[in-house]
Amino acid sequence: MAEMEFSEGHPEQALLLGSEALEIRLRGKSATYTSTSHANIAAYRIALDDLTGAREAAREALRLARQARYEPIIAVALQHLAVLAGLGGDARRGAQLLGCVGTQYSQLGYAREPTEQWGYDKLMAALRETLSADEIATLAADGAAWSEDQAVEEALKV
Repeated sequence: MAEMEFSEGHPEQALLLGSEALEIRLRGKSATYTSTSHANIAAYRIALDDLTGAREAAREALRLARQARYEPIIAVALQHLAVLAGLGGDARRGAQLLGCVGTQYSQLGYAREPTEQWGYDKLMAALRETLSADEIATLAADGAAWSEDQAVEEALKV
C-alpha cells in the first residue's frame, strides 16, 4: 500500500504506511523483508527532503540486504545512495554508483519499479545540472566495472 501511495504522489502517507510495515517486519526478524522496508522508506524520505533520514534508511537497507545476500535490494539501496550523492553535490560518485547499479540490474534481469524509476529520474536530473552527457556516461562506465564491495565502500561515503 505504501508503494501505491508513493506512486500516486503521496510520500507522507507512503512513509507512514512504510513505517508500519517495517514495525511488522521487524517482529519476523527477516533481513530480506526488513531490508525492503528500509529501502522503501529511504525513497519516501528523499521525496520528503529528509536526506539524513533517507541516508540512514538506505544504509540500513544495504546492511541487511548484504547480510541476507538479497541482491535486488542491494541494488536498490545503492541507487538510493546514488540519488543522495547526486542531490548532495557529489555528482561524480552518484554517476559512478548509478553505473554499478545498472550493471547489477542487468545481471539480475531486474527492471526498476516505479519508486526506483522515480529515484533514477531524480538522480539524472541532478546529474545533468553539473555534468555533461559524456561525463555521466564515462563515470557510469567506471562504476559499472566496480565490484559490489567497491560500490558499497563508495556508497557509504555518501
